[in-house]
Amino acid sequence: MGKPERTVLAIGAGVLALVLIAVVVVLAAGSSEPQDFPPGSPEAALQQYVETLRTGDREAALALLSASARERVKDDDYFPSPYCGGTDDRRVRITDTVLTGDRAIITVTVQEASSSIFDFDQYEYTQTVPMKLEDGQWRVDEPYVCF
Repeated sequence: MGKPERTVLAIGAGVLALVLIAVVVVLAAGSSEPQDFPPGSPEAALQQYVETLRTGDREAALALLSASARERVKDDDYFPSPYCGGTDDRRVRITDTVLTGDRAIITVTVQEASSSIFDFDQYEYTQTVPMKLEDGQWRVDEPYVCF
């Protein structure tokens, strides 16, 4: 094997090592346990709603919506969307909650990562979710929350 072939192999091995390291870092960062929120809090209600989206349980998702949000989706056969909900390469964290009486606005940060042999991309965005206290229970006040 000549010097050019060894150089190409060394560069290829280096690139592969960097990709593997990046994948390990992303998996380690995304493998944390779910956040723990007090029962009855708006954050716990949102967390439960997200879990129903992930499982596709329409009845459970509807039960966690406010009355006005349920009214908006009562005839929507595509609720919850099969494209909605977390995937293995997505990490969703509640980063802020603002309470105002019987309303709350929860800010969620979503991190997504993708990688291939040739590149590694990580995206992050925030989304707000309105919540409403009805009959002593926090409910999601926007039916088309999706992350």
